[in-house]
Amino acid sequence: MWNSEKDKVERSTLETLFQFRDSTITDVKEAIRSDKLSVKDKENIILSLLWQAKELDKKFNIPYEGCLM
Repeated sequence: MWNSEKDKVERSTLETLFQFRDSTITDVKEAIRSDKLSVKDKENIILSLLWQAKELDKKFNIPYEGCLM
């Protein structure tokens, strides 16, 4: 999972930033709502997505007011 998130950050461009933002929000919602995932699985998924959001914010110098995190 972490390698996938790292790859997304490395491949991201300003043109794909909003696509990644939208998919990150959707992925967090799906993880939280899932009845099939354990709490530990949800935690791992959400932590990796938060890391991805933080790294995208840093990569594109997004100010706090508009940050993905």
